[in-house]
Amino acid sequence: MFSSFAFHFLILYHLSSFQLKDHHSLYEGYVPMKYKRYYKKMAKSGEWGDHVTLQAAADKVCYSFHK
Repeated sequence: MFSSFAFHFLILYHLSSFQLKDHHSLYEGYVPMKYKRYYKKMAKSGEWGDHVTLQAAADKVCYSFHK
């Protein structure tokens, strides 16, 4: 999506800081561990996104994968 890792990190950081934190009830049923631990893990530098962060990003920009 972006040509720089720095941009990727900023996007993931903002997702984990806002969308995942503010709307945890939407995502906590889809993570393989305690949600607080997952949230902290995803906020770390170098962590790869997963299906939950992809859905959070889509929710943040109001995009539906199933049209």
